Amino acid sequence: SAASSVPLVSSLYYDWTKRAQRVDHPAGAYECVHFYDVTDVGCTLYFLEDGMYRVLPTTSTATTTPKSAKPSCCLDLDGVGPPPPDWATQANGTFTKMMIDEYSEFTAYEWIFDHVVRPPGVPPMIRMSDSNNKGSRESSSKPPVETCHTYRELALVGEPLLFTFPDEAGDGRQDFHFDAISMVVGPQDASLFELPGGCEGVRCDARGDEEDTPVGFALNHRS
Repeated sequence: SAASSVPLVSSLYYDWTKRAQRVDHPAGAYECVHFYDVTDVGCTLYFLEDGMYRVLPTTSTATTTPKSAKPSCCLDLDGVGPPPPDWATQANGTFTKMMIDEYSEFTAYEWIFDHVVRPPGVPPMIRMSDSNNKGSRESSSKPPVETCHTYRELALVGEPLLFTFPDEAGDGRQDFHFDAISMVVGPQDASLFELPGGCEGVRCDARGDEEDTPVGFALNHRS
């Protein structure tokens, strides 16, 4: 979570053969609180071929409070689907170094995506200096603005260890850390990517902030 230095544990499921990705966020996660005003429970994001769906538990006050009731499941963002397996190659990241990932303590390769094409009107990405980047995750003050993604993977193995989302709004950087030990590669149960009944094609109400977008492990999120 960008708003806190306390780590929260989410689960990510991915199956490119189904063109699907799912992220289960716990209560208190930045995505649930900031984008959907849900504080009492977690939220789930489905990245499918027609876009990104968000699902809120029916027990949430966000879906049961009459004045502000939201649909428990709806299509939030058109065209924001799962990243392809070769997303990193397509994005043409800049290799920076081999280093020790401070969170996992594993040896990692690091890339920054300082050449990713930005939508019209969005400023070009710039990389933070190493001196500015030190300690930003645990700092109690806001870190300097960082406007490019960073990716780390387990050296010689290729499993992801870290993906960061830039601090373009000055609200703090979001870091997604991946637990290489718990990662399981293999066939996924198709039911993991099935939307709740009556959800497909149902659109969410406008949030009133077109610049804010929830994020998953993808480079094609709208920012």
